[in-house]
Amino acid sequence: LIAFLLGLVHVLSPDHWVPLSLQSWQRGWNYHRTQGLVLQLMLLHVAMGLLAALMLGEWARGLGPSGLFAFSLGLVLVMSLARFVRFSRLREAFLAGPQSKRGLVAAWGLLGPAESLVPVVMKSVQLGEHWLAPVIAYTAGTLIAGSSLVFWGRRLWNQPSILARGYLWVGRLSLR
Repeated sequence: LIAFLLGLVHVLSPDHWVPLSLQSWQRGWNYHRTQGLVLQLMLLHVAMGLLAALMLGEWARGLGPSGLFAFSLGLVLVMSLARFVRFSRLREAFLAGPQSKRGLVAAWGLLGPAESLVPVVMKSVQLGEHWLAPVIAYTAGTLIAGSSLVFWGRRLWNQPSILARGYLWVGRLSLR
């Protein structure tokens, strides 16, 4: 349950769904194409997080519960800071236009690995449990929240007042 909720909550970060909904809206993609892309990118996102977690798995056995908590908190903070710095790439995705490959790459490049999955897998390893069930639950939460947010975000871009506020917001966030 915790892994599912963590997967669901971590996608609420705007860099997980705003670029995808924007690209879908700008390019006029239908629901199936949009959801296919969301499925591929979110699975890649989780797979990169799983790879990082498995690489750190044996190391995690040596950490106690407080050590794992401290490591997890530090990891999430560092990755959040990195995301904040990378978030300036959203401006490229936003202003590049509907046919820009550069905008598409900028939007996709915001995801990176799902760092919040790392502590889930590491805790499973620490407890001597298999990591597969928590990863499936985390992935389910990620896919449910991600596809819903991208779908509704795509619909919201059709609202002129939201689109104008979005341009202003990205302009303020961009690193000049």
